[in-house]
Order: sequence, then structure tokens, then C-alpha cells
Amino acid sequence: MKEEYSKGLEQNLSVMQAISSLTSLSARINDMCGRTRLPEYSAIQTVLKGGSIWDVPKPKWTAIDAAVFSTPSVAALAAMEAQSKMLDRNSAIAPLTSVAAQISSITDALASQTDYIRQLIAPATMLADLQRVAEQTHKSIAVAGKMTPWQLGVLDSVSLMVDRQVDWASRFSSITYSDYPFTLTEGYNNFIPKVNVIEVLPEELEYEKTLQEDISANEALEKTPAFRFSERAKALIERVTTINNICKRTNRKPIFTFSEATMMAAVTLGGTECVNRNSFGDVIDSLYFIFYENLEHIKALVTEESVVNEDVYQCIFRVKDMRTDMRHDIEHGGKSKIKKKNKDIGESYSHYIGKVALTSKSDYQTAQAKLYDDFEILADHLIGKVES
Repeated sequence: MKEEYSKGLEQNLSVMQAISSLTSLSARINDMCGRTRLPEYSAIQTVLKGGSIWDVPKPKWTAIDAAVFSTPSVAALAAMEAQSKMLDRNSAIAPLTSVAAQISSITDALASQTDYIRQLIAPATMLADLQRVAEQTHKSIAVAGKMTPWQLGVLDSVSLMVDRQVDWASRFSSITYSDYPFTLTEGYNNFIPKVNVIEVLPEELEYEKTLQEDISANEALEKTPAFRFSERAKALIERVTTINNICKRTNRKPIFTFSEATMMAAVTLGGTECVNRNSFGDVIDSLYFIFYENLEHIKALVTEESVVNEDVYQCIFRVKDMRTDMRHDIEHGGKSKIKKKNKDIGESYSHYIGKVALTSKSDYQTAQAKLYDDFEILADHLIGKVES
């Protein structure tokens, strides 16, 4: 059975070849996960409807050998998948997405890399969220004694979102680090990306189904905030890398320096939807590390006077103010200083949501959307500056 099952996963699990650079690793990840790549956010096409690459044929799903999988818990998930598939005796439902195969393939591809690289490309928390969603799905199938296209569609959509994040993060890392040896990242372990879109996605898909009963899960996916926010953030980061590329090709110093914190911030931004204070703080941190901590480079490009006075740059200072609220004790200092901090923070929140504090999920999502509006405009503005 092991031989027959392994044959079905051959192209996904044969990843033990030597990988010497992020460029070659990215090519391997792209071979596994890149089929879910999307065009830029402004022109999304429904390529997700092409189906998962992790479909596993039905025959002989029983007696799967645990040695095929990366951990005992993933092997247990594979056994749950096998039991679910046995319920579809007449193959009336589309092939089952094997999350066990997906997790094992991604984990194995990154096994020889530093923890920093593994977390950068496939955060452990994200893979844990994926496994949890899969386990919950198969438990509900076992209780009902049957599975539905909607259940499998939700699982497929969540799987596709993970592929999208992994493939995008690997390409972003490859662009940033080029062909540097992995040893240069061995000491990088202080920052961990915080990605929550997989955790929130199933509930958002269910909500879309309440609005349109006959919608498919992949059709619902494009309507979810998790999908839309993650794609907008990825497009923003790609604008940032474009700015740096233009600088390099015109013999200028890059505007954005990708430190350990900045890299993790970019990955967090690309996989986070603001649903509460914690996730909003993660997005604010990310924007702060990418833009505010590179403010002196922006000033050198356009002058300090422009940065201080022109509206297009003020989103950077609003992020600084909101981060002060999120991460610092604003009651520290003299009365006038505390008063000014509170005034600046309140004005920054008011700019995005019309009130001086965020108090609901809707507030966090509205602020996130409007922040992305501002930073997209800023990025396009900076592209114009470095091109001129």
C-alpha cells in the first residue's frame, strides 16, 4: 500500500534533493504550490476554481503507511481522510483534498532550512490552523456518516489559501535574499510571523453561504475579507519590492531595507485580517517596520519638508501614533506630553473610522481597508518618484 500511495504523491513528496539557495527552494515551492498564484489584486481572475493539486485518488485509501507523512499527527489526519473517502463509494463527489499530503510536502521541502526560513515561508501556526480545520472537517463527516461538496470545497479553499501564502512568501524571500547561502540567516530567530487568515476563513465562508445558498466554496472564497485583505497586502509588498528594483536599476540606494523584522512584517501583512486588537496591532507593527523604519530613506528621496507636509506621507505618522497606543505606555511623561499623545492617537483613529478608538471587528476591518488605501497611494507615489 505504501508503494501505491507514494506513487500518487511522488511529485509532491520527493523533495529531499539538495537545495542550496532561496532561489532554488522557491522554484521547488512553486512547483508544488504555484498553481494557485493569482494576478495582482486589481484584476483577480478565478484561477482558484481550477481545483487543488493535493487531490489524492480514491482507490486503496485504507492502510496508509504512517511513514509517508511528516509527523504522527499528520499521519492520523491521513487516516481520517481515508475514512472520509471511503464514504464516497460511488465517486459521486470530486476528489478529496489531502491536507496531510500538503502539510508533509511543504514541511519536507523546508526540513533542511533554518527555523527563520521555515517560519518565513510556512509559519508553523498557519500549518497548525490548516491541520485543525481539516481535522474538524473530517470529524464532522464521520459523525454525519457522509460528506458534502460544500465541506470538501471549504477544505479545498483553505488548502489553496495556504498554497498561495507559501508560494508568495517563498518568491518574496527569493527576491530579497537572491542567491545568498542560507547560513546568512542562521541567527535570525527573534521575530515570528503572525498569520491568521486560515483561522478565520472557514467562518467567513459559512457566512457567504448564508447570503447565497447555492454558492460554491471557491466562489465564496473571493468574497471573504480574509482573501481580499491578504491579496491587497501581498500587492502592496510587491509594490515595495518594485520600488527597490527600480532603485537598483537606476544606480540608487534601495528605499526599503529588508531586515529580519521587515521580512517577518511583510509575511504577517500578507496573511493577516484585522478581527480584533491583537491582529490589528500585528498589521500596525508590520506597516511601521516597513515604512516608518525606512522613513529616513524616503526623506532622502523626496526631502524632509515634503514628508512632513504633504498629505500622501501622513499615513506613516498615523501608523506611528497608533503603534504608540498599541505598544507603549502613553501615560508616561509630563501632562502636556501625555495630552499630545492622546490627541495624535485620537486624530489618527478618527481619520480612518470617524471616532477616537476602535471598539469592534467592523472598526478594525474598516481601518485596515483605509490604511491599505493610503499605503497603496503612497507606494504608487514613490514609484513615480523613483522613476522620474
